[in-house]
Amino acid sequence: MTVQYWRFFEHLEAYARSQNNLHWPNWVVFNKLEFQQWIVEDSKMSEVSDTAWEQFELDRDTRALAIRRALFLRSVFAPSLACALSPARSANGSAAVAFADELEQRLQQRLMDQPEEMRSLAHTLVLAKKKPS
Repeated sequence: MTVQYWRFFEHLEAYARSQNNLHWPNWVVFNKLEFQQWIVEDSKMSEVSDTAWEQFELDRDTRALAIRRALFLRSVFAPSLACALSPARSANGSAAVAFADELEQRLQQRLMDQPEEMRSLAHTLVLAKKKPS
């Protein structure tokens, strides 16, 4: 499973359709090989409610909002970002944890200084296997 965060759907759509991005050749091959026997029955993009922001609007607790957001962003991004550490550092589990801790602390500070609502989208696909001809 791959998790990516896109601030706006338009950014995701532009990336997905751009043939100049690294994903394009693999995407084409994957679609030709893997999805020949499958059809998309339904596709829906939904905005996910921002429960942390909803709570912030009630209590105006900037610190609590920053902690919730930093933990969420750490869980989504730290694993893939830690892979970019040098091979010697990425092999060391404590270096990856230290990186994630530092990321979380800096995110908390930034988010406390600039709280704002976060728009997140979830894309749901329903696939069905094609019936043999």
